[in-house]
Amino acid sequence: MAFEFISSAQSVAQQQQIWGAAIGAGGLLVIALAMIRDMPTVVNLAGVALLAVGGYFLYQSWQLGHNQGTWEIRIDERGITWQSPDDNIDPSFNLSLGEINYVDKSAEKSPSDPSNVYHVVLHDESAIKLNNTSGVDLDAFVQHLADAGIEVKSTGKYYLPSELRHK
Repeated sequence: MAFEFISSAQSVAQQQQIWGAAIGAGGLLVIALAMIRDMPTVVNLAGVALLAVGGYFLYQSWQLGHNQGTWEIRIDERGITWQSPDDNIDPSFNLSLGEINYVDKSAEKSPSDPSNVYHVVLHDESAIKLNNTSGVDLDAFVQHLADAGIEVKSTGKYYLPSELRHK
């Protein structure tokens, strides 16, 4: 039943740099194309949005680049340990399996990004969003929770971004 994922902040920072540069370059191309072909303003806004997302990835890369820590994510018979090298990027938490009510497979992120969004919902109805910044395969992570007897369901519920994290 054990699940283990370990990734260094440095390797994740390198991945974030690549994604940030690629997305930012895509944004510049969209803006340039929109200006050359006199496209609607919404296309320019899409380019600006891509630049912003690319900038966010580069900012995370910069934050992680100064960190020598690692992500250590585990599921065992006692519970979940989610240790992040930087709680500002991905808050750490520890949960026993008995604290978990169910896992909510909320939705796909978007039609262009079919990866799932997961929240661990506790018995007190507070929720912890599972973050994939580390590169952990969240589908495999949640499958291990399901194998441990934790119910996985899609409720369509919206969770506020301020999540409860347990130390």
